[in-house]
Amino acid sequence: MSIKKIARNKHGDKVLELFGPLGNRIASRDWEVHAHQGRYERLVRGETQNATLTTYSILRPSVFEGFASVVVASACMEETMFHRLFTAQGVEMKPVKGKLAKDLRYHEHEHGHRITIFYASPEPWSKNYRDKLVDDGQGGRVKFLTRIKSAVVNLFGSEPFLWMANKDLGDNFFSQPRAEKLPNTPSWPEQLPGLPQCRGALGPEPAADALPLHGRLLHRRR
Repeated sequence: MSIKKIARNKHGDKVLELFGPLGNRIASRDWEVHAHQGRYERLVRGETQNATLTTYSILRPSVFEGFASVVVASACMEETMFHRLFTAQGVEMKPVKGKLAKDLRYHEHEHGHRITIFYASPEPWSKNYRDKLVDDGQGGRVKFLTRIKSAVVNLFGSEPFLWMANKDLGDNFFSQPRAEKLPNTPSWPEQLPGLPQCRGALGPEPAADALPLHGRLLHRRR
């Protein structure tokens, strides 16, 4: 059976439905699909260990063909993987002009001098890294996140502060009554209720948890 037939799944077959998203990407000229070669070969040979079909897909600029122009909105655009991958494929990106540019609320951050950043670690953030065991300073072992929590409590004390993290950390992760968790959405209220003079906003930053193999693939394509 061809990939196109699997992707189309004309009769709504439940088994083919499992492979539909992958089939669509393989059949589409707008996606570039890569497979983990070692695992794929073990799967074909009928082996059972480390023989799963693992694929990674990169969107191609052809997805925008037919449009005279495309506007992509993002903070720190030049630092995004989207910008790096598309410019590496020859796409020219320019800042918006005219009315759209005038309607932007901000063009740059104007209050950087008011910000102090405290780094917990220079390592790329992920849930696995967050939950790894580290020395607690007293001969024991605790999760790295526990060390971060202790540092945050010592830093802010009883002062009000905002914090943001992955959804698996509940709103009561910090026991301080004036610690307010920010929502995991791009649009926040102008002023959070009850915290008119909040000292600052602080992580741990939500983790994307990209697979290491996927990260290496994207890095090579930059």
